[in-house]
Amino acid sequence: MIVRSKMQSIELLEKGTWINATKIWHESKALLESGFNGIVAVRSFIPWGKFKPGMTVEKCVEYYSDLIRAGARQSSLFFHEWEPPESLICICHLGRTEYGYELLWSRNSNINIDTHYVHNAAAVLATKYLAGEHNWDRLQEIFNEYPESVIEFTIHNRRLGVLNWDMLVWEIRNY
Repeated sequence: MIVRSKMQSIELLEKGTWINATKIWHESKALLESGFNGIVAVRSFIPWGKFKPGMTVEKCVEYYSDLIRAGARQSSLFFHEWEPPESLICICHLGRTEYGYELLWSRNSNINIDTHYVHNAAAVLATKYLAGEHNWDRLQEIFNEYPESVIEFTIHNRRLGVLNWDMLVWEIRNY
């Protein structure tokens, strides 16, 4: 299967029972009615769209309302649970090509800072070292279903997300 858009990737994460993702809400009303009182982010389905992480629910809803007033389409925005940066071990982008695996990773919450790139056997070893064998197996399950995709995921020092794992999958994409 090919994942062609961020919206399709988010829908996949919401439906998947075998992919650990954060809680997601598509409307501020749904977020408020959920009773969730943790840290959240507002994101956009549009590539390079608005993204603001690490806010209280109230601040996030206020920011969302400001975006709508400024002309953003409600259908292009969504909320998701946000994990505190101190729980992050690494952020990774793992892909598979005809030449083997390619891994882009960083211990910084911004993948563009202190980035490392490895491929082939080094990518496999680095992923197993950073994510653990149990998460390597989970990533292989995703690749079995989406063989040509890149998987964006983070590893944390605690269990979190809808399935309570130490790995969160943020996107599965071909775009």
